[in-house]
Amino acid sequence: MLTSLNGHAGWTICPEPLYNARLCQNDTSWTDGVVRWNTTVSMFSRRATVAYDRQNVSIVSVEAITEPVQIAAESEAFALYCAVIMSSITNNISYSGDPKAYGFSSSVFAFGYGISFILRLYLNDQPVFLDGGRSLLRSFVAVPFQFSTIMRQYGGKDQMPPENHVTASLAHSSYRAFIDPWMVWVFASLAFVLTAWCVVALVWITFLGPCSPNLSFFPEINIASKSSVQQAPDGRGDADPNLETADDTLEDLGRLTRGFGLGTGMSSDVISSLKGKRVFCGSMAGASEGDRIIVLVTEGGRLKLLNEYERYS
Repeated sequence: MLTSLNGHAGWTICPEPLYNARLCQNDTSWTDGVVRWNTTVSMFSRRATVAYDRQNVSIVSVEAITEPVQIAAESEAFALYCAVIMSSITNNISYSGDPKAYGFSSSVFAFGYGISFILRLYLNDQPVFLDGGRSLLRSFVAVPFQFSTIMRQYGGKDQMPPENHVTASLAHSSYRAFIDPWMVWVFASLAFVLTAWCVVALVWITFLGPCSPNLSFFPEINIASKSSVQQAPDGRGDADPNLETADDTLEDLGRLTRGFGLGTGMSSDVISSLKGKRVFCGSMAGASEGDRIIVLVTEGGRLKLLNEYERYS
C-alpha cells in the first residue's frame, strides 16, 4: 500500500508470512510500521524546437532547448491519481452486472497485485537489490505527471494554454557526421605535417636537387644505360633489334651498363662499375643485306673498323 509518514509518501507491502497465510486483510499491523522507502518529487519545465519524423512522429533531432525552470508539482492531481489507482476493490466483480465497475476493479486489482509481486520479489528473492523499492516508488510517482499529456489529446488544443501551442512546418532532413574535437586536432596535425613535408620536398627539388634525376656526367653512358630493353628471340636477356640473330650473344655497351645497374646510376656509380673496362666502337652487319651499323661493345675483336668513306645506318 501507499502511505504517508511526516508528509512524505512511501510504499510498503504485506510481509511474506502474512501473504502466504492470506492474513494481510485481517492483520494490518504491517501498515502501522516504519515506511521503508520514501522519495521526493521535483519538476521542471523546458521548451524546445524539435524535428519530427513524419513517418512515425518520432523526434529526429533537438534544434534548440531552453534552460530548465522549476515548477510546483500538482499535488492535487497526484492525490486524485492515488485515490483512483489505490481504491478498494468490490467484493463481487461481475461483468454482466456492471461492466464499467468490472473493468475498473480489474485494473485496480491487476495494478496492486503486479506492483506488490515485484516489490516482494526484491525483498525475498533479490535482497541485494536495495534500490528495488525506491525505484518502484519513483516510477509510481512519476507516471501521472509524465503521461498525463497523452490524455490531453482527446480534449483538443483549446484546452491547452496558449504557450503550449506550436506551429509545425514541413522540412527535408539531411544527415551529417559529427566527430569528437580530439579527432579534428589529430586530423589537422597530420594534414599539416604531410603538407609541410610536400612543400619542403618541392623546394629541395626545385632549388637544391639535380636538374634531372639519376644522371651522370657521362652522356654516352646515360644514353646507353637508359635505352629500352628488348627481349631476345630465344627468351634470354635483352637484344638490340638492329643486330643480327647470330650476334645476339655480343655484349654491347647498353647491356653491360644495365647489368651493372647503371640505368639509375650517378657519376660515382659509373666510375666504380666501368673503371678498368675497355669499350670498342666499330661496325657490323645489320639486319638488312648490305646494311652496316655502328655499335659500342666490350669485345673489340668482332667489329670492323670504321671507314670515313662508308655510310652507316
